[in-house]
Amino acid sequence: MTKRARYLLPTLLGARRSAAAITVAAGGALLLSGAPVTAEQDQLSVLPPAGAAPADVTLHYEVMVGGLHATSLQFSLSLEENGSDEELYHGRFKAWAEGMLSWIVDFEMASEISGKLSSSGFSPERYQARSAWGGNERTVAMTFDDSGLPDANVVPQPERPPVPAEYRDGKLDPLSTLLTLIYGAAAGGCNDQVEAYDGRRIYRVATKNAANVVLPKSGSNVYEGPATACQVSVDRELEVWRGENTPGKPKKRYLQDITAYFAPIAEGFPSLPVRLEAESGFGGARAHLVKIERN
Repeated sequence: MTKRARYLLPTLLGARRSAAAITVAAGGALLLSGAPVTAEQDQLSVLPPAGAAPADVTLHYEVMVGGLHATSLQFSLSLEENGSDEELYHGRFKAWAEGMLSWIVDFEMASEISGKLSSSGFSPERYQARSAWGGNERTVAMTFDDSGLPDANVVPQPERPPVPAEYRDGKLDPLSTLLTLIYGAAAGGCNDQVEAYDGRRIYRVATKNAANVVLPKSGSNVYEGPATACQVSVDRELEVWRGENTPGKPKKRYLQDITAYFAPIAEGFPSLPVRLEAESGFGGARAHLVKIERN
């Protein structure tokens, strides 16, 4: 191995961890890894067939870690009227390794959510996710009963003890958590706290300290102009039923000092993320909005 390769390897591995972690800051669960999602792999069964409920807006992001293009992200959201006081929402999230990182590691993730949106908030109904990492694959299929209790089928079964029903009750899936924070930021600034369940554990995502900023023109981001900056925190160790809810020292692979920037970029939708910035033990991570699609 050359001297340059010895230098790049830990940088790229750190980029993989930081790039994967930034999807949590964006609301997507850490559930996948591998090459870009293929047509067959992308056919999750949560949403209606292609064409039945097309996404109204699709956002494309590039994640840079240590100056390297490590990951590409794609987030789609569709809203449909369902009576006078309710909408159906469908969301899809995908991520995959890019650039030099894809040479040394297979990494991909994809997840989908379907549910109802009303004045009381998001009510998820069906959530599904698939991940692949170095030949290992994990799937999560989650349904919610009328009271909001999620029930998850995870393959393979996690080694950690399952979360008791009384602690899962009322928890959102990762994508509905993201949407709750997005709508909260648009409605009244950043002052929300949501507890999510991903099929394995419960974690808390919170926003605070909204500030109005102006994002400058950049060759790496398609948006420039006024935005709302929000600090985001993620606490992944809420296992209170096991007496393990003390945060302790953050793990090196977890992101800290997360800032999300929201702006009104799609008519008919709230302000959406246009940029993410964070730090980890492996260096800084930046997610830039590079493309906006409307159907």
